[in-house]
Amino acid sequence: MKNLKVSIASLIVSLLSSTVMAETFLLDDFESPGNTLFSKEGVYKRDPSDAKKGSTTKEAFSGEKSLYIAYKKEAEGFCGYYIHLKANNRFFDGSKYTKITFMVKGKEGGEKFQLGLADKAWFEIDDSVKSPNIGEFLPAKNKDAGLTTEWQKAEIPLQTFVDIRSGDFDLTQLGAMAFCFEPACFEDGTGKGVIYIDDISFE
Repeated sequence: MKNLKVSIASLIVSLLSSTVMAETFLLDDFESPGNTLFSKEGVYKRDPSDAKKGSTTKEAFSGEKSLYIAYKKEAEGFCGYYIHLKANNRFFDGSKYTKITFMVKGKEGGEKFQLGLADKAWFEIDDSVKSPNIGEFLPAKNKDAGLTTEWQKAEIPLQTFVDIRSGDFDLTQLGAMAFCFEPACFEDGTGKGVIYIDDISFE
């Protein structure tokens, strides 16, 4: 009987351990230079498209600062903002989490972008798998909608990227994420605007 009780207790502990996900990992709240991985981040662009980024105290969801990204997507070239998840020669294990979340708003409203995520294979070719338009991951879940001028929480399931690649995507080895202003975001393939981002996390 004693051994049976021990076995049942061990089974319960094992089941609980297998279902408990990692705690929320705050990647960047933009309150100070750099992110919690101490990894590389910045804008990427190719002329004539352009992007600029910085921290601002005029807009913040929490704390005193947020990130702003000013973008101008032309018919040619590309632009966006990236954060490396690979740090100290180690890829980030995203399998402990179910989604990427962040607070977001637009300066004028209507701004659109896609979230890019790169596993090891995509990181090594300096590219990423792109999510659908951000509107699909906001509270209203409208795939055609853009941002509003109010803060909203975006929640992008990590499974999204696995599904897009029909399973060929390794969440245990994430190399980078990006805010991508792709031609598909805009009616004629071009667009410009300013967005604000705060509290990027894995949950």
